Amino acid sequence: MLTKIDVVMDSGGSIAEAGSQEEHVTDGFGGCTAFHVKTDSGLYGLYHLSGTSNRKPQMLDDAKDTNQPFRKWIKDLALIVQERDADQTLHFELGTPWLFGNQEKTRESHPQVGMERYLRGLCAKYGIKNYDITLINMIGVQSIAVSEKGMTCYDFNEKETRVCPAKYQTDEEILEHLGWTNATCLRYVTANNNIDFDGKLQKKYTERCQTEHMGKIKKEMEIHRKEMETNPKSVVEQTMELLKERKISLLTDIKGTLDKYQSVFESGPKEDKSAFHAFLFVEDLYKAVESDDLDSLTTLKTLPYFKQVTESTSILSFFSSEKTEIGAFFEKAEEHLIQMQKLLTETAQYSPTTGTAKCS
Repeated sequence: MLTKIDVVMDSGGSIAEAGSQEEHVTDGFGGCTAFHVKTDSGLYGLYHLSGTSNRKPQMLDDAKDTNQPFRKWIKDLALIVQERDADQTLHFELGTPWLFGNQEKTRESHPQVGMERYLRGLCAKYGIKNYDITLINMIGVQSIAVSEKGMTCYDFNEKETRVCPAKYQTDEEILEHLGWTNATCLRYVTANNNIDFDGKLQKKYTERCQTEHMGKIKKEMEIHRKEMETNPKSVVEQTMELLKERKISLLTDIKGTLDKYQSVFESGPKEDKSAFHAFLFVEDLYKAVESDDLDSLTTLKTLPYFKQVTESTSILSFFSSEKTEIGAFFEKAEEHLIQMQKLLTETAQYSPTTGTAKCS
């Protein structure tokens, strides 16, 4: 007669020796994952894990997080193996039971994605080298019992039901067949360090996302190139209109700043050179933007007081290039005029004025 041992979710699991005459049982999954472990010498155990992330403990008050008992379970297995026979293999079986599930859906016919790599990470952490992992399709399973003879699964009628290995045997394979975008996969593996203990998946999906992004940019550039070939005037006019709107907004902001510094200069002491330089610089900046004169704007960089009016003197600026209000406007103006110059250069052949048009 076997002694029944209940295994409760996130509460420590169980480990038994050969000949212990114990049957470990668990149920009530709802998305949780069951871990069955055994060795050829008769050691066996069971764990009921709610998820891979370390959350606030709900079952054990003295636990640091929900997964501390699971980590201890793996550590205890490692210690037992090391003490008795370091060469023996731990055979893990894991699955996420669903009473009603769709066999065609990868997410339902496989363990919760991340469980396999979480287990591998803990085995590496606690020095378990000899082990294998089998992912089980547990659709139709209500409860699980393990003993020295192995694992037995039961349906909602408490009748024994057969289970089989899942189609894909690694989290990496599962992720490839969930139908998720590369961006979604990247968010998933980076949201929880327990899933990607070695950074392998993050690197993989980061590279894929970067490749997709570059491909998108190249595609947009190709579309733009074809538009330029078929209707160059229309593309130029649209771009010029956008630059015109940006110029009007920029001039409005610079004018407000110019009025402010003019007031400071005129109301302050005449010997205040910093106020004079600020007013003079913003005035020249306004004129350069108004006339679309990139050369005049570039010349402002040679002024002896350029850094004084564009770079902050705060302590933080010692560690990073922190710009003043004027410096920020200068950067925006420079970016605008460079884009304008580039557009005029590239489209000069389509301009009736041979590239001398202004954004006015």
